[in-house]
Amino acid sequence: MADLKSNPTYQAIKELSLALIYLTRFGYRGDETLRTSWIGYDREIIHDLIEEEMLRGRSRYQTTLSDEGIEKAQQILKKYKIPDWE
Repeated sequence: MADLKSNPTYQAIKELSLALIYLTRFGYRGDETLRTSWIGYDREIIHDLIEEEMLRGRSRYQTTLSDEGIEKAQQILKKYKIPDWE
């Protein structure tokens, strides 16, 4: 698996998955910080993002962005010139 994780395509998928998780986030159960997202992404990618502390845990269908994950996702959006939600 180490070879896969160093693959540039895998890294791009992981980076873009984090950006999509960020762009599709929502508040949950009164949480207005908009940190929760549905996950329909590759399990290995989600696991790596949790290990890197970009995401905080996950349930079967949802995950929560960490402060670091939000910052990184915003950097990714800038890198690709994708506007953030207003």
